[in-house]
Amino acid sequence: MTSKQDRSKEIAKQVRDWIRDRDERGDFDSWIQTVGPTAFRGVKRNKLATNLNVSTTALNENESSHELRAAEYRWCRDYLQRLETSKSANADLSSARDGDKRSRRCVSSFESTNSELKTENRILRTRLAKWEAIEKLLQETARAPRGSSKDE
Repeated sequence: MTSKQDRSKEIAKQVRDWIRDRDERGDFDSWIQTVGPTAFRGVKRNKLATNLNVSTTALNENESSHELRAAEYRWCRDYLQRLETSKSANADLSSARDGDKRSRRCVSSFESTNSELKTENRILRTRLAKWEAIEKLLQETARAPRGSSKDE
């Protein structure tokens, strides 16, 4: 049978090993409490206690509890910084998408205007060809078009 002190040291070692494993693996994100009144203040203590097969009270009252709190503070700070960076990147991406949408609208507008101008150009070229034909006919028949002056 082990004494309470031995069990406390064993729990402290488990906690220290767990902290070291999280730091090595970098998987502490999944352990951070992200909802509820303790959101972003620490890890999921109930899940941790179950994982280590100890009570949550044992986690809070053993000799490594201050190390756990320090790790929680560090991990939560890192998690929140990454979250802010991610939000900023998402905002930049959203802004770029908005710019892309505006660009597409401008291109669409230019294409529409271009199409209208091409249609107008075809109509005007047709009219010009008709007037050139009339002018040629009038020159061949030696009749001057109305309103023309002798200086032309």
